[in-house]
Amino acid sequence: MAVVEIRPPLAASVVAVLVEAGQPVRKGEVMVVVEAMKMEHEMRSEHDGEVASVRARVGDPVAEGDLLLVLRPEVGAGAPSTAAAPAGMPAEPGVRTDLQVLRDREPGWQMRAVPKLSPSGVRSACERRARTSPTCATRAVS
Repeated sequence: MAVVEIRPPLAASVVAVLVEAGQPVRKGEVMVVVEAMKMEHEMRSEHDGEVASVRARVGDPVAEGDLLLVLRPEVGAGAPSTAAAPAGMPAEPGVRTDLQVLRDREPGWQMRAVPKLSPSGVRSACERRARTSPTCATRAVS
């Protein structure tokens, strides 16, 4: 059966290892916590299984893609798959699974256009002056 390798998405330092070899884990369970850029990142199991081996120890510096631990999926859990794209959006090739999971969790992640006018319908002072003054003429006004 295939194994799943758990690797950090960026260079970090291992803060906590919450599992040990032979321990069963459930989908979504935190297995390792790494710290990067003064933020802690939880490495969670993507499906049920058993920890085959732990390669990282607390305090270890790890590079992006270094092996932290190996997970043996539960029989019937299947091979790891990429997360589904949000409803109405095509799956993007090359999108990291952790980013896709966040996008699935936060449905309003899409960038939205900034309205040209304020909510009251009034232009900014520079936009108003741009119509008559050459000092603000660099801003486009329709």
